[in-house]
Amino acid sequence: MTPRAARFDRRTAVLYLRLSDARDESSTSIERQRNDLTAEAERRGLSIVAELVDDGVSGRKSRARAFEALGMLRDGKVDALLVWKFDRWSRQGLSAVAALIEALDARPAALFIAQQDGLNSDQPAWRIIASVLAEVARMEAENTSARVSSFIRHAKEVGRWHGGRAPVGYRSIPHPSGIGRALEPDPLAVELLTDAATRIVAGEALYGVTQRLNTTELRPPAAPAWSVQTVRRALMGHSIVGRVSARVPGSAPEERKFDVLRDDEGNPRQIWEPVLPLDLWRACKSVLEARNAASPLASRQRATVKKARLLSGLLVCVYCGGPMYVGVTAEGRARYVCSKRSRAQQCRPGISGPAVTAQDLEEYVEAQFLETVGHYPVFAPVAREVPALALAEAKDALATLTARLGDPDMDDDTAERVEIQARALRRRVRDLSAQGPPPAEVELVATGETFGEVWARADIPERQELLSAAIDHITVATGKRGGKRFDPDRFDIVWRPSPQELGLAGDPDQGNSSPRAVAWLREREARRSGSST
Repeated sequence: MTPRAARFDRRTAVLYLRLSDARDESSTSIERQRNDLTAEAERRGLSIVAELVDDGVSGRKSRARAFEALGMLRDGKVDALLVWKFDRWSRQGLSAVAALIEALDARPAALFIAQQDGLNSDQPAWRIIASVLAEVARMEAENTSARVSSFIRHAKEVGRWHGGRAPVGYRSIPHPSGIGRALEPDPLAVELLTDAATRIVAGEALYGVTQRLNTTELRPPAAPAWSVQTVRRALMGHSIVGRVSARVPGSAPEERKFDVLRDDEGNPRQIWEPVLPLDLWRACKSVLEARNAASPLASRQRATVKKARLLSGLLVCVYCGGPMYVGVTAEGRARYVCSKRSRAQQCRPGISGPAVTAQDLEEYVEAQFLETVGHYPVFAPVAREVPALALAEAKDALATLTARLGDPDMDDDTAERVEIQARALRRRVRDLSAQGPPPAEVELVATGETFGEVWARADIPERQELLSAAIDHITVATGKRGGKRFDPDRFDIVWRPSPQELGLAGDPDQGNSSPRAVAWLREREARRSGSST
């Protein structure tokens, strides 16, 4: 067999298939790519062990399955990576070639094949050819992107809807010319959004307007219900008055520079019939901008208040089961609010989500925590190394046999039998050594402190960890109408089982642990490792 033929004698291969647009189905379908590459693998004697597909993903973008395929080649999991054409592999230019060359340099025996281009990484000038193909693919992709952007911009300018989800207040209809689609205001949206904008200009709160919209049949395009943020964006956006945005001519796609379409004098162009009258829209927009500027929610202090709260992640609305988030009142006080209420939605018909002042609830939960578990001793897991007994036994046995082989009085039959046993023991020692040390045994050992003592010196993140270890969740209900005092009956703290209840610890006075402690900790770590991967 010649050296060149030997290089083709690969054992395993991964196929990478990509289709950026279903409209390419006739010429570059996934099925056609699969058939051609399977035939190529069979011709080269390769066994296909994996097939990775990016369907509907542009070659100009980062693609997880392509990185996975390259990683398999680089890490030695496969011997060859097959793609249909180089532009199916990437349209990112020389950067894609650099990553590929780096992987192949790490494994000189590996092979990359672009089947339709006739490109193999074992060709003398393959790097030059791959670089040229990569740059051609990148230029073609940029030209295609420019053509698509130009088409979309032209379609908007002539009043054609380019497809997708219609903006708030509009519905898609056939274009009057008979070619393509257009947009027209939805009569129900015109009525309700005009009423909403009028109420805001008259002084009504955006929260109340959002609640009113959620009692109607009108819904936002991409959500089951209106939120304060959705209503604000809809009433302040340009699309509600028939204007459309497009990429600024001459700007690069990654710059993401957009502006409304303008006429020759720089004025915004009216593409669609407006949902709101222009004067009402401008008045409503001005009111909302003024409110945003005056609200403490717009200040940087809000983010600081949200990050510092003790009970984040523990509170649950008793009605909808949703989480409760940190918010800030008009007076600047932090409070926990049901996630639906924060969006001006109802948990259930007639029930608005609960809200509670953050400081009052935190003081109550802290007192309950210290009273319930503050006296418990704190246990820390301690890993203890387990001796590699099997390896030690194998080494001792091998040493004994090796010493016996040095006996000059041993007959030939016995020496041959001992030599066979010694060879088997050497293999066992190598295998056991390659497995590494056995996992450490974990034991819970009392630290000498109680939860209360640890709490006293802990900061906010550490206290959050202590609460999460002791409390599963806290349900929150609405208070009595008009009630001003803190009502503990609104809250139900669901505690986690104690160490003694779980069998994780024995007598707290002795601070010992049980076998269940070790087993439970191992199961927990296994679950965490599984969820992290």
